[in-house]
Amino acid sequence: MRNPRQIRYKQKTDTTEQLYLKHDWTFFIINAKREADEITQKILNYFSTNTDFSACDELEKLETGILVKEGSLIGKLLTLKSNVGIIKQEDKQKIYATNKWYYDRILKPMNDIELDNYASKFQR
Repeated sequence: MRNPRQIRYKQKTDTTEQLYLKHDWTFFIINAKREADEITQKILNYFSTNTDFSACDELEKLETGILVKEGSLIGKLLTLKSNVGIIKQEDKQKIYATNKWYYDRILKPMNDIELDNYASKFQR
């Protein structure tokens, strides 16, 4: 079985001129609960301390139940707003040292029911 641990993400930019936090980020992390919590914290730290002018507003964190029984892997959804519009490859490696970062066009902020539907495709 291939390793299902991964980070899926989507970044959307609001082009309204007066917005300070104009980049909407959504992350879906598949990992063991402890590791997913650590990755979430690293993501928040990255967006909070990226530059002298960085700012980040965490909007929501949601978790699924067990998606993959082997390894007790869960899904964790994190949405935030930031003035940072890109994560460099080397910074991705500092957050989670893997090449399993995937851009996901359908990922978006979700409620519990939407998250359960989205996460079901990763269930094993």
